[in-house]
Amino acid sequence: MVQDLQAFKSKADLIVANRFTDEIADICHRVLIRDLFGAD
Repeated sequence: MVQDLQAFKSKADLIVANRFTDEIADICHRVLIRDLFGAD
């Protein structure tokens, strides 16, 4: 388990998330989200 978000982002090839947040905005090209409209 990785406790540091920056370390996780640097190691992950793809991140699957339920919501898009500012914390993952810098790697948006490697993020798959279900939050299509940014609402729910």
